Amino acid sequence: MSKRNLKTIKIKPVSLIYFIKSKKPKNKQVVSNKKKNNTLDFVPVNYPIEWNNQYSHPNWQRMRLFVLSRDNFKCQKCGDAHSQLHVHHKEYSDGFIWEINTDYLMILCDRCHSKAHKNN
Repeated sequence: MSKRNLKTIKIKPVSLIYFIKSKKPKNKQVVSNKKKNNTLDFVPVNYPIEWNNQYSHPNWQRMRLFVLSRDNFKCQKCGDAHSQLHVHHKEYSDGFIWEINTDYLMILCDRCHSKAHKNN
């Protein structure tokens, strides 16, 4: 395909927080997690999910995007914004991985995340 046939698409910037709040599932009861996170709404989960499968659940993805945006998509230890980023749990809750105060979540690059787990 030649360069002449390519079109430039302009996208209006949208607040990530607005996007997360406005994408509520239709015809489903939504549970608000307002005690811990004033901006996130989660879909209720009434069944067990194995720990490693919780990372692919939409509730965790909402939480992950919120924390990435809050921390400006940069590692909170070294400031790296070009490596793979991880949402690191400083502490875990007894429930699902997204049922935690966002103060206990931080963004770490791959290198700092590995160091954090070696120190534990």
